[in-house]
Amino acid sequence: MRKQSRDRYMILGALQAAAVSCATADAETARNDNEQSTELAIVDQERWRAYPASDDPLPDHQPETIRCNSAGVYLTPLPIRPELEIETAYCNYPLLYSEALRSVARGAQVSFEVRHFELLSDQPAHAHVALFFDQTLTWETYIDIPSEPEVTLYSWRTEQELQVGAPVRLHLHNHGQNTWLIGKLTTVQTR
Repeated sequence: MRKQSRDRYMILGALQAAAVSCATADAETARNDNEQSTELAIVDQERWRAYPASDDPLPDHQPETIRCNSAGVYLTPLPIRPELEIETAYCNYPLLYSEALRSVARGAQVSFEVRHFELLSDQPAHAHVALFFDQTLTWETYIDIPSEPEVTLYSWRTEQELQVGAPVRLHLHNHGQNTWLIGKLTTVQTR
């Protein structure tokens, strides 16, 4: 197994199960309010692909030299579902997209799960994580470095529409050698 220990995957699996448990509790609450909602994946975790730097919606964020190889971006087989893992020691500026599996209407609820191990840097800094529907920013956050390990499920109502097959672009950069797990990206269909 690549650089990761069995214990690390057990911890990740437990964190993934806890996140699913929280999402299940939220879904139960929605059903109890006489509304049935279904969480639907916007992207397939196994279909993240690289795109050229010339298509970057934030070219001014690019480092002078982009170094990214297969040791820095790969799929991690976790117990509930696979997740995209990014190790910034081997990929300092990932340029990744996945085609949308479904349309997302303006105003739809979107959720995105992001995990990171302890974030380290010689100097205080910020990590930047963002999602684009095609070339339009739909969500972003800045995370302080240094920072303790964290699992966060971000939720928002998108102001952008997304069509089936359009690229969903992931933007991630930080300072130092850090490990990120990109979890589920979903929308909610209410009936």
